[in-house]
Amino acid sequence: MDSRIESQPQSKWLKLFHQYPIQQAISLYLTIADFLVLCQVCKGLDELRNCMLSKVSNINVRLGGFVDDPIIFRSQLGNNGALISGSFALNIFELGHRKISYLDVFIKEGADADRFTHYIREHEKYQDDNPGETARTRYTYGSSARPGRKLRITRTSGPPVQHILTSAYTTAHINIITWNKAYSIFPRQTLINHQFYPLRSLDDDFGSSLNELIPQNWTTRDIIWPDLAGTEGPKIEGLRRVGDSSSLVILLDTDSVQAPSTPDSVIEYAQFDVLAKYLGPHRSRDRFLRIRAEKLASPAIRHGYVTADTGWRSYAAERLRRWSWLELYKLEPRSRPFLSTSMYPLVSDIQMSQVPQSWDYADDQIPVWYREWEQTLVGKGRAF
Repeated sequence: MDSRIESQPQSKWLKLFHQYPIQQAISLYLTIADFLVLCQVCKGLDELRNCMLSKVSNINVRLGGFVDDPIIFRSQLGNNGALISGSFALNIFELGHRKISYLDVFIKEGADADRFTHYIREHEKYQDDNPGETARTRYTYGSSARPGRKLRITRTSGPPVQHILTSAYTTAHINIITWNKAYSIFPRQTLINHQFYPLRSLDDDFGSSLNELIPQNWTTRDIIWPDLAGTEGPKIEGLRRVGDSSSLVILLDTDSVQAPSTPDSVIEYAQFDVLAKYLGPHRSRDRFLRIRAEKLASPAIRHGYVTADTGWRSYAAERLRRWSWLELYKLEPRSRPFLSTSMYPLVSDIQMSQVPQSWDYADDQIPVWYREWEQTLVGKGRAF
């Protein structure tokens, strides 16, 4: 490159983007994806990119409309393995242009959910809107101090990330916020193209979910029917994981937020598969997409991971099985759980209701094994 070009002063129009009032005005009309695309066109706009990312990173401002202490709230999210999704998460990636009525939290049923519910009742003064209703998984809480704002807690039977992936009605709903990161799983379709794909069959709940997106400027015009898109439509079918290169991942400001023991890999190595699904007798007309994700459980891991590919599931299960047997034989014979005589070391699956305190878990090996498994596929001519 000509050194004279490198030494030229920065263009006046670029300097305009660095002025705070102009940055604020621009942020009212563009999404975070718009800024990322704009900054790819011109490297001189990196400062603008950092400014816009900081708007997402500073999530405490948005949470302030729902809770008195966002820092403690996020610490509770992390310590109890809870995730935020729904309209609030989508609005974060759209730079908070809209007023959101619901904050949706997903948390595993059991002790974690009980602790989190106790926290929002005692410290944030939320009350159950329907205390007499039983046999439900989603609870709606309101507070007289926050009119027009609701906190919805969905208690999941498996990992919360699995529930979000498999229960979402459209691709626009699959944005996830943890205690320290924000993930947009379909950023090109959702944030750049402002389009979404249906992931469930049509019913009243589907309609209700679409109605909640109307204040965020999502309408029927934005839906893409896979069978009608033809070759021109973007292809989203295939094997993915939450933290892969197709996801948009933004680090959040974690100053003063208590870090949990749960590693980020529990979320970022949550694997899922986007598949075509045919409904009804007229398959050529009734095509939907669906997301498949299954829990991987083993006494060798402390946390629940999500898998979709049977090859990866078998690859991980084999290593977890052997890990469990090694840990079992490290115990004194009298401390080991009862084992049937039909079980064979390193071959049979071990079932344990309670894992010994001295147990060494293999959670840190999941990312290592996943990369190894990917390399075996690359060697077979299958690339990611």
